[in-house]
Amino acid sequence: MDEAYFIKSGEVRPDDKQVAKYFESEKVGSLLELAERYVRGIASQLVPHVPDGLLHATYACLLKAGILNCAKIDQKRKMEQFFDFLFNEIGYFLLREALTAGLHFRSKAGNLIPISPNYKKDFRIKMISSSWDVMLLRMPELFLAHGDQQKGIILAYVCTGDGALQELDSMFTIFRLMKLKEHNFRESPQMIFHKDVIERLLGRDISGVFFKYCEDYCAKEDRLPLNSHRMARLVASLEDEASDMMRF
Repeated sequence: MDEAYFIKSGEVRPDDKQVAKYFESEKVGSLLELAERYVRGIASQLVPHVPDGLLHATYACLLKAGILNCAKIDQKRKMEQFFDFLFNEIGYFLLREALTAGLHFRSKAGNLIPISPNYKKDFRIKMISSSWDVMLLRMPELFLAHGDQQKGIILAYVCTGDGALQELDSMFTIFRLMKLKEHNFRESPQMIFHKDVIERLLGRDISGVFFKYCEDYCAKEDRLPLNSHRMARLVASLEDEASDMMRF
């Protein structure tokens, strides 16, 4: 960008000299090609660090939260059963999915999980959309964790007009932690919970279950997550269960 022109006029235009340098270094001939290569480069760096089948795992978790919320049990028990589902069926701890479930049990998740006998549309379309929303909330720490201090680090923020997603994203933050790994200093993002925000949004009973299971998970040995075939069977089973519940 031509910074001097932007400061003077408020308009964005390319700085031809800087653009030429990028074209030469990246071996491209247009800004469109440069942007495409840059985005593909980012994606190739991030994708290997995202658990395989994460979208399907998120979708399964939202389905389970919707099913549990229709059960005639108290909120605390719903949250306990959701964590049992995470540990014993999904195979790894998914923070945002757990928080989304907690919000849903408190009727604060908006229309992210539209599983109820009164919902007459195909719930799968909305649920897949919600799964993408929840999964994309992970982008900021992935960008931070795998940035390159020599070439630049992307500081990304999630921008959404969905109130439920805003509440979900308000319950934690990220800080940078230096640690020694393989004789080189590497930076790794660590999650910090806003305990007061979680307690306010989820209530004492659900937040108590949340923090207890977080501690229990840290004490457990790592489990192998579901492979793609078992995940597909789990998702199909949950979809059938949700469909049966919504017919009555």
